[in-house]
Order: sequence, then structure tokens, then C-alpha cells
Amino acid sequence: MAPVGLILLLLAYTLWTRTRDMAQPGAVLAGTWGITLLLIALVQQAGFYEVRPPALLLFLTGIVAFVIGSEGGAFLAARVPAPLNPAAHPALDYRRLAQFALLAHCVMVPVWVLEILAIGGDTDNFLYFALQLRNKSVYEDETLGPLTGNYLVLGLIVIAILSYGVLKNAVSLRLTLAAALPWVLMNLLSNGRAGLVQLTLVIAYLRLINGRKLHLGSILGIFGLFLLVFGGGAVLVSKGGLENASELGEGALLILNNLGEYALQGPILFSKYLEGDGLFIKPTWDALKVPCAMLSKLGMCSVGSQHQDFVFFGNDDRIGNVYTVFFSLYPKYGVVGTVLLLAGYGAWVRYHHERARLQTSTVHMMTAGYLFGAIVLSIFSDSFLTMLNFLAKLWLVCWLLARLLPARPPTAPGGDAAACPAES
Repeated sequence: MAPVGLILLLLAYTLWTRTRDMAQPGAVLAGTWGITLLLIALVQQAGFYEVRPPALLLFLTGIVAFVIGSEGGAFLAARVPAPLNPAAHPALDYRRLAQFALLAHCVMVPVWVLEILAIGGDTDNFLYFALQLRNKSVYEDETLGPLTGNYLVLGLIVIAILSYGVLKNAVSLRLTLAAALPWVLMNLLSNGRAGLVQLTLVIAYLRLINGRKLHLGSILGIFGLFLLVFGGGAVLVSKGGLENASELGEGALLILNNLGEYALQGPILFSKYLEGDGLFIKPTWDALKVPCAMLSKLGMCSVGSQHQDFVFFGNDDRIGNVYTVFFSLYPKYGVVGTVLLLAGYGAWVRYHHERARLQTSTVHMMTAGYLFGAIVLSIFSDSFLTMLNFLAKLWLVCWLLARLLPARPPTAPGGDAAACPAES
């Protein structure tokens, strides 16, 4: 594990030094997996199982394929003409967007409350209610209605857009927080922490491409936000023994332990699957989940469960069900399919990333941000093609906002409005 981890870190360092781009997709993927494998090697004495050679070889091959595909995406992006009149940032009225969000909350929050009360049942214990709500959504398929569900999805998009507005000093942090917090709390209680964790990574990505020097304070702030979201989700569903924590310090340690186990178990469990140790596991993840869901309406495909069987990834009852991006590729498409799909992922992500670096298109920046999150989360999930439904909604929202809430052009001397550059 350690030699492969070091090889991946060396690959990441090489790519970073060549491009001087901290968010370069190939470097981020290689770095993420290199650090993860090194950490797994370091915690062997703590009782974690190892990642065996067949899985290590597949990981290395797949990541190299992603890097090669990434270079193809950069080649394609370089041949797409840049905007003729690039704006300082995408021309949206961020302040009005935040104000409209506050007005929308006045209508939708009461609707959401009525729906979750109908799902979660009647209880005075908030944490028990949250646990019941999550269990029913996962195991009994009781979910919010389409209007409320899409409103929560809209929140994940609008919060990311407003965060960029804050970075560009186009909207105040206070107004953005007022608009974002209801969406954060509703998503956390209704859908768990997954979407919010990815949103945190989107904000980190936007900070990385913003052009300003990344200070220690910014890094600590983003990491603190990540821990707050991750820890909040763990508390609400009582993961990692948090229901028994009696002190704040003890709870913080349990959250960090839960984060460590969640990050490291994916490669270990996939290795166990590949070696045949979990013979009872039936892989149900599929990179092409979205096309399958469309075909399922015609009876031509069956969408598998998102929630996998639990398997031990270490001693002392360490058990998990997270299997990495490779689990949605290899079982169904084999080695060749895994390599080709990862190369395609690399080209797709890098193309959006290069366009996002121009900071002239909300669509490219938000897409690149969520795909950046998918790279980091690839150690325990697949959020690339499986996110197509969400990305379609993101593209629609960005397209509409550019037309419904354009930035108000500054007034030029003499009273004429200065022209506002269009997005491209």
C-alpha cells in the first residue's frame, strides 16, 4: 500500500508543479488516493485490514487512465475559443438572488415541516425524530414530495452560487448565511450529510480557482465547515457511538474517528470484494445509473440499491458498506470498461475545470465544482455520471438565473448604463 500511495503522491506532485494549479483534476485524484492509501498503511497496527495487490493494481491503472483522459480534456478546452468580452465574474445579481431565496423560504419551510412531520412521526426527542426520518427515507423509501425535494436540490445549487458571490464581494456574507442556513438544516435533516459534504467541497473548489492566495485561515475555515457538516450528520443519525458521548470533547473525537473510518474503509472493502472475501455481496452500484433509471420506466433495466451490504473492514467490530468509485465500474464493466470510463471521467472533469478557471460561466464553475467534489469523494462513492440528474437541474438553474437575475449594469458618467458582458 505505502509504495503505491507514494507513487500516486509523486504523480500528483508532478502534475501540480507542471500546471501550478491546485485544483487540477488529475493531481487531485492522485493526491487523494495517495494520501488515503498511505493512511491505511499507517493504521494497520490499529486493526484496519489491508488493501491487497489486485485492488492496488486496479486503483493505480484506473487513476493513470483518469490522468491521461484529463490531458485530453485540457487539449479540447484549449481549442474552444475564449469569450470575446469576459466579465470580471459571471454577471448575476447575487444580492437579489439571496433576497428571493429568503422570500421562498417563507413559503417552502412550512411545507417542508408538514411533510417531515408526516414521515417522521410524533415525538418530543429531536435526535430520535431525525433518526426515524433518516431510517424511513433509506429503508422504507418514504421521501419528500417532488416540490419540496426539488426545493432542497435548488438549495445546494443556489448556496454554491452565492458562495462565489461572497468570494467576489458581490453579496454580503451575512445575507448569504441567512439565505443558506434554512436550506442547510432542511437538507441535513431530510437527506443526511452527503449532499452538504459535496457542497462544502464545491465551496473549497471555488476558493481555489478564485485567483487569490490560499491562506492558512481559509484552509482551516473550509476544513472546519466540512467537519461541522460531517459531524452534524453523524450526530443526527447517532453514528460512531455519538449517542453515548457525554462531553463535547468526547463527541469531537468520535466525529473525527467516524470521518477517518469513513474515508479509509472504501479501498479496504473494495479489496475484500475483489479478493472474494465478501462472497455474499451483490454489487448494485452502476456508473450508468441515470440511463438505467430512464430505461426502467420501459421495463428494460432495473436500478440497484444505493445501500450495500455491510462487511468488516477491521478488528473491533469495524463494519461498513462503502466501496469506492471502482465498485460502480469494475463489477459490471470489467477492467477495460473501468479504464475507459475513468479516462472519460478525466476528460469530462478537466474540460469543465479549464473553462471554469476563466470565471466567465456559472454553468462551468458549478459543474466543475461538483465534479471536483466527486473526485475527492471517489474513495468511497461514485458521484460522476450518477449525478447526471442533479447536474441537469444545475444547468437549468444556472441558465435561468443568467436571464432572470442579470447583474445591474453600473451607471456610466452622463447617466448611460455600461454594457454588461454576457456569460459564455
